[in-house]
Amino acid sequence: MNSQIKFREIKISDAKKILKWRRKTRITNFQFTDISNSLKLQKKWISESFNKTNYYHWLVLFKKKPIGFFSINNINLKKYIIL
Repeated sequence: MNSQIKFREIKISDAKKILKWRRKTRITNFQFTDISNSLKLQKKWISESFNKTNYYHWLVLFKKKPIGFFSINNINLKKYIIL
């Protein structure tokens, strides 16, 4: 049976949706930084994150519909990977 929940890396074309989510009060209460309402800056943030080796961003899809976004950054993989 196929999983109903899937993940995919974000794309520049996801910028508008992610910006909308990141600007919601229930989300901004838990963010480390305030997000300006700028689609141009959101696209730049996404684009620049592709060049960082310690940033990972995914969309959460339910039945192929985007329902959320999460990221992991500045993680020390050497500390958490068990060989």
